Amino acid sequence: MSEIGCDQSIVSYFAFVLYSQSNSVSKTSLCSGYNQRFACNTTMNLLFTSSFSKSIRNHGGLQVFKDSCIKYCRHSPILMKSSESIDQNRDNLRTPNVNALGQLIIRSTCKKKVAILLGYVGKNYSGWQKNPNIESVEEALEESLHAAGLISDVNVGSLSKSSWTSCARTDKGVSAASQVVGMKIQWPRDLEFDCKVVRDQLAQCVPEDMIIYGVKKVVGSFNARTACFARTYEYLLPVSCLKDGVHGIPKLNEILANYIGTHSFHNFTKVNKISGAGLSRYMMNFEAYPLEIVQLDTHAQQFVPLRVTGQSFVLYQIRKMVSLALLVQKEWVCESEMKRCLSIGESANIPPAPAEGLFLHDLVYSKYNERFQGKSDEIGFQEFHQQRVHFKVNHIFPYICGNNGQLAAMEEWLDTTRDFLTRGDPKEVNLQSLLTHNNNNYTSSIE
Repeated sequence: MSEIGCDQSIVSYFAFVLYSQSNSVSKTSLCSGYNQRFACNTTMNLLFTSSFSKSIRNHGGLQVFKDSCIKYCRHSPILMKSSESIDQNRDNLRTPNVNALGQLIIRSTCKKKVAILLGYVGKNYSGWQKNPNIESVEEALEESLHAAGLISDVNVGSLSKSSWTSCARTDKGVSAASQVVGMKIQWPRDLEFDCKVVRDQLAQCVPEDMIIYGVKKVVGSFNARTACFARTYEYLLPVSCLKDGVHGIPKLNEILANYIGTHSFHNFTKVNKISGAGLSRYMMNFEAYPLEIVQLDTHAQQFVPLRVTGQSFVLYQIRKMVSLALLVQKEWVCESEMKRCLSIGESANIPPAPAEGLFLHDLVYSKYNERFQGKSDEIGFQEFHQQRVHFKVNHIFPYICGNNGQLAAMEEWLDTTRDFLTRGDPKEVNLQSLLTHNNNNYTSSIE
C-alpha cells in the first residue's frame, strides 16, 4: 500500500464509499461518520474512488484493500448505536459478506412486503398521521424502522417510497392496543428472510410507549386499510358519570343498540352535511361490558368498557356516539332526539366526549386471510392475545384511568354540557338544544 502512497485511513474511506453506494448511506452521513472516527477535516472528492480503484489493482494492493474494507465497514461509525444488541443486529443486516476465497461481496438489498402488528399509548402524540412540526405515531415508527436498518436513508422521510399503508388513524391522545401497517422493508438479498428477526430488530428500536407484536409476510397488493374487514374501538367510561352508577349500565346498552345497523353519521363528524352523502356507516355491535369493569386498585375509580365494532368510522364518530348515548342515559336528552340525529335532513351539534378514554382495541382481517390463504401469513392478533392484554393493563389503562385524568376530563365535559343544555337554569334541561342550527360556538369550544 505504501507503493501508491495511500495510508490505511484512505483505504477505509474508500471502503465507506463502496459501502454507501450499495447500502444507500447518504454522502453527508458518510463523510460525517468518517471524520468522527479519523478526526479528518479534509473534504474528499468521491470522484477519487474511480482512479484509486485502478491504481490499487495495478500495484498489487487489492488483497490489503479487501481486508481493510472488511475491517472498517464492520466498524463503521455510520452503524454505531447506543445499544450493543441493536448494533449487532443491524450489523447482520448491513455489513458486507466475504466468500470462501476471502473476496469481498458488497451486499445488495431487496424489498419485502410485510405487515407490522403494533400497539401504542397516545399520550405523547398529536395523532397517528405524520404531519410537519408535530409528534406523530407514524413518524416515531418510521424513525424506529430506519434505526433498525429496515428503511434506507434514501427512503426515510417519504412514506410513499415504502408503499406505506395503515389500518386506522387515531386522534390526538388516542391509543391503540392493535394497529397494522403495511409496507416494504429493505432486506439483504443473500440473507434468508425471517419475520422473527425483523420483529426482534424493530422491537429494540421503538420507544417505550410502543410495542411490536409481530411482523407478517403479505402479498404485494396488501393494503392495511382496505384489507381490514372490521375495526373495534373501546371507550372507558367512568361508572360514576352514569345515572344510577353501575345499575344504569343495562339502560345504557338499550340506548347503544340504536346505533347498530346502517345509519347516516353526518351529525357525528367534524364536517356536518345534512344530506349525509358519503357518511353512512354500518355498525355491527355497540355494547357496554359490566363484567369487564376496569379498576386499577381497590380504592380507584371504576371504568366500564364500551366496545363498538364497525367496518369503518368517520372523524370524531365514536366520541360523539358515546357522548350522545351518555346524555340520553342521564336523561339530559330524549331518546327520540337521538334517533333524529341519525336521520338524513336533521342537523345537530353533538359535543365529542374526551379523547383520553378512547383506544383502538382490535382489527379483523378474516376476508383477506381467507382469500390469500397459503400465499400470505395470517393477519390477526389472536396469537398475541396475552401480550396485548399485558400492554393494555400496564400501559393503556394507567394512562386513561390513572391520576383521575379521564375522570376529571369527563366531569369537566359534563359540567360544560349541562350548563349549555340548561342555559344556566339547573332546574330545566332543553331537550331540543342539540338539534338547533345555532350551536356552533358550543361545538367549537368543546372540541
